[in-house]
This record gives sequence, structure tokens and C-alpha cells, in this order.
Amino acid sequence: MAMSGATLAGLAPGRFVFGIGTSSPVVVEQWNAAKLDRPYQRARDMLRFLRQALAGQKVSEDYPTFRVNGFRLDSPPATPPAAADDPARRHAGRRGDHELAGSR
Repeated sequence: MAMSGATLAGLAPGRFVFGIGTSSPVVVEQWNAAKLDRPYQRARDMLRFLRQALAGQKVSEDYPTFRVNGFRLDSPPATPPAAADDPARRHAGRRGDHELAGSR
């Protein structure tokens, strides 16, 4: 996801908003043969990971729903997706220190 987001942000600097979500049981369990367990927590953890990765940081983290060991983008975008001043974020809900669109 970080690599896709970085590529798209590089192609459309300052104009790309990266949305993530929890998906659905059909997509997760039937198409991808994975367990749809704690979807909100997984989206939260993915958001935490993406923020670090898209900022160019090396990420080694044991999140509650997955683990990352030494991930770093070769070319992080100069303007990460949905920068803090991006007007598209005005509709995002707040949950702790992480913004999640449609959190309610």
C-alpha cells in the first residue's frame, strides 16, 4: 500500500488523497483467504504505518494487527498523500491522534 501511495503521490503531487478502509468479508475472507479480524484496529494500524512510510521513515514496528520489519520506500513522495493542509481532509473524523474518514 505504501508503494502504491508513493507512486500515485509522485504522479500527482499535492493532488492525491490516499483512502484506506476495512474492506468486506467477501473481499478479505473469500477472495484473499484471510481472516477479517478487528477491522477497525487493522485500519488504524495501517494508517500509522502509512504515515511513517510515506514520510520516508524506516519502519520496524510490531503493531497489534501486523508486523513490519525494516520497510523503507526507496523514493518517498516529496508531497505525501493528503498532506495536513489538504482541504479533502476536512471531512475526516478524529479518533485519538489519527484521522479516519467516516469514523462514525
